[in-house]
Amino acid sequence: MRQWIALSLLCTISLLLPISASAACESPIKFGALTWESGQFTSGVLKYIAEEGYGCTVEEVPGAGPALDTALSQNDIQVIGEQWVGRSPIMEQAIEQNKVAVIGDTLKGGATQGWYVPDYVLEENPGLRSYQDLPKYAELFKDPEDPSKSRFMNCPSGWTCEIFNTRLLKHTGLDSTFNILPQKSPTSKVVG
Repeated sequence: MRQWIALSLLCTISLLLPISASAACESPIKFGALTWESGQFTSGVLKYIAEEGYGCTVEEVPGAGPALDTALSQNDIQVIGEQWVGRSPIMEQAIEQNKVAVIGDTLKGGATQGWYVPDYVLEENPGLRSYQDLPKYAELFKDPEDPSKSRFMNCPSGWTCEIFNTRLLKHTGLDSTFNILPQKSPTSKVVG
């Protein structure tokens, strides 16, 4: 499955077209209010460009992922500053139906969904190369709240990857070694 972080804009991409600012801003541009830092930053840059560069009025619309995806596909909002393509069936359908366009990659070349650990952990533990190695290295990921197990930092609750990871951990038996927490942690390399 194709996974990457991308800017997602509705087909009314008035910010990027060579038209007058007054024509581009007849009504406020509504942005989905994102709850994660990279999405907030990207949205902030896009809002600044719309306001300062084009003189547009912008509004932020709060909502959970599926609600914002639906709003974008129905033109109730016009911009989601960052989107994990492939995580949302609503967004995939909207892209397929040409209701939404994906514009650019936030990360050059995109990103791949995977289980990540910091570089220094891999450098200090060269035998850790795949998910099958995790039980041997479980001590490295001790759960401070439950020292009898290790901690697996999952995707945010409700995301497709959270459901996938939880099922995979159960299927592989790793759930007996790891407590599964619905979060994301800063990482640098993929394992397996």
